[in-house]
Amino acid sequence: MRQSAPLAPVVPAAIVVAPPAPILAAPGLPPLEPPRKNRRKVEADPYEPLGFDTGGLVFRPSIEASGGYDTNPNRIPGARKGSAAFRQEGGLRIDSEWERHAFRADLRGAYMEYPAVRSANRPEGQGEANLRLDVLRDTQLDLGAAYAIATERPGSIEQPLATSKRSTILNTGVNATLTQRFGPALVSLRGAVDRTAYGAVTQPDGVEVSQDNRDLNAYSLRLRGGYELTPGVIPFVEALVDRRVYDATINVGGYERSSSGVQGRVGSTFEITRTLTGEASAGYGTRDYEDPRLSGLRGPVADAALIWSATPLTTVTLRGASSLAETTVVGAAGAQVRTVAVDVSHALLRNLIISATGAFYQNDYVGQPLRESGYTAGLKLEYKLTRSVAMKASFTHERLNAATPGSDYTANVFLVGLRLQP
Repeated sequence: MRQSAPLAPVVPAAIVVAPPAPILAAPGLPPLEPPRKNRRKVEADPYEPLGFDTGGLVFRPSIEASGGYDTNPNRIPGARKGSAAFRQEGGLRIDSEWERHAFRADLRGAYMEYPAVRSANRPEGQGEANLRLDVLRDTQLDLGAAYAIATERPGSIEQPLATSKRSTILNTGVNATLTQRFGPALVSLRGAVDRTAYGAVTQPDGVEVSQDNRDLNAYSLRLRGGYELTPGVIPFVEALVDRRVYDATINVGGYERSSSGVQGRVGSTFEITRTLTGEASAGYGTRDYEDPRLSGLRGPVADAALIWSATPLTTVTLRGASSLAETTVVGAAGAQVRTVAVDVSHALLRNLIISATGAFYQNDYVGQPLRESGYTAGLKLEYKLTRSVAMKASFTHERLNAATPGSDYTANVFLVGLRLQP
């Protein structure tokens, strides 16, 4: 049986944040990831779940159940009906412990239920898996797959139909990256295929309407060249081309929205004495559409995923992105989407973690005088009773200033729950 590490005044593993999940850009654009290294972690936290060691892979399953109250389950304007809220989540994390190569997966799925507003019931989920193959000493192949499940709120500017039930949005993708070193210089080529599919919507009269005309595939190819100045600090330049192809040649708005895009970026990955790690880049992108009535989409693009260990007990995580996104708004070529999110986590005790979160986003629709913006703010508290049992509590405030008059909304969500993780 694996022995627990002795108690010692060390940094709780709960606040040593792993490299953040890639920031999702528009469908088909590759996420940026902080540099990954095949380091065997030393267990230092007596509250860290042990999982199940199979002799090469460690499986860490988890289940969560929580309940509370949501003041606006469907995120609608004006008079709205609140409801009790119940959330169930299952997760699985897998980490390899191999001397060569590396594998990691983090898979999650959840379901929200609102007894008083059943039309707001919805699934949630996100996950990714990555396999690194050390082909040769200077040659590395990374294979990845990811998924995300979300829903579209009734009244969304992207949904022209009046709906009584949310439409599901499923994003899936696979990618492969080949990296070759030439001394301190690196060259990588990344290819990706992504799929976005929308579920049918239900109108107030009960009739279901297919959303197949919004489904699309995206194909991208990215070439990156970098130079390692010091271990973990690698400035780079990159170029990307991509193609987005809709299942329906002409959508319900009468537009042919398939398009081609080009991007150029400069940036750097960095790891400065483990105090500041991550990756940041910025550049410019263009997109041209098959339909001549849609003007070209041009604008700045940027991505950042940064982790700052401000003190041994405090960690700050910053994420940001600027991207050229798809839209179904009639007359709009696309949307310039900007997002910024920050998470500050502090360990009050070795097993008591408090976090403050905040995020801001803004969507500008090119070709139409429409802009919407919103923000979220929240507090989270986690108390680990044992390695396997933790209590959680959270409060989240959401606000949207919609692109169309009379569509603004506000929501407040309170949840308390229990997580089991062997």
